[in-house]
Amino acid sequence: MGPQIHGINPFGPLCGFPGTIGKLDGADVYPPMADYPTLQSDLVLETGMSFAFEPNYSFGRRKATIGGTVIVGKDDPIELNSLTARILRAGTA
Repeated sequence: MGPQIHGINPFGPLCGFPGTIGKLDGADVYPPMADYPTLQSDLVLETGMSFAFEPNYSFGRRKATIGGTVIVGKDDPIELNSLTARILRAGTA
């Protein structure tokens, strides 16, 4: 379904969703989804802009969303939390 990309600064959604997503196995149990184009695809990145990335994966009726927040740095991106970009194993007590 993604990746979903949200602008924090500038604010707003930036990702689109293909209308063909409704053809995936198991999608028939959900309401139909229209084709949404990518927004602001011509946005020029500038130092200080920040974005939340949410790549996701679905397996059957299970879905996992991971990701994190990134700031556009002067020379390189600045990842604010590397732990949220990985699947972490939950321990048992």
